[in-house]
Amino acid sequence: MNIQEKYIAGRLLIAMPNMPDTRFKNTVIFIYSHNSSGTFGLILNKPLKQINLHELSSDLGLKKIKNADYNLDIFLGGPVDITKGFVLHSNDYNEDSTESITPEISLSTSTDVLENISDYEKPDNKMVLFGYAGWESGQLEQEIANNEWLIGNASKNFIFNCKSAEKWNTSISELGIDVKYLSSFGGNA
Repeated sequence: MNIQEKYIAGRLLIAMPNMPDTRFKNTVIFIYSHNSSGTFGLILNKPLKQINLHELSSDLGLKKIKNADYNLDIFLGGPVDITKGFVLHSNDYNEDSTESITPEISLSTSTDVLENISDYEKPDNKMVLFGYAGWESGQLEQEIANNEWLIGNASKNFIFNCKSAEKWNTSISELGIDVKYLSSFGGNA
């Protein structure tokens, strides 16, 4: 097996029903970085609240947002460093700090993307998240071996158009699995 094949950046991490860490119960996580140093991802299905972009921009010290009525849904991206913001978005927007994760999905960490959302209506698809999920080298691989996670494919349509409350069930269904038949225990035949 090629070493790159074991890395899952650009894919989904789906919590098994028996997830022992309650912070991740029924979560779907987009993995944006996975290599020999560790893994980082963003929880896609934990909405926090809707916030007015004009208010958020003044809290963050950004330039004046032209559209004072523009509202954004804010999500909890994970339990680590909840003061750190991320914008997961479609690839129709690019700046110096933008990282293309898949052919359809990018990640920006600069506040410039927030200024551009309202002014130019780009990117077309976006999620604003605070915090992230992180694993040390080998930690996620051990959790997968312990049957705590499933791995699925990520698509722009799923990330941006599937309702948060439906993401966990939908991600499992897209694997061809009926959640009621998932076992809490793994094994070898």
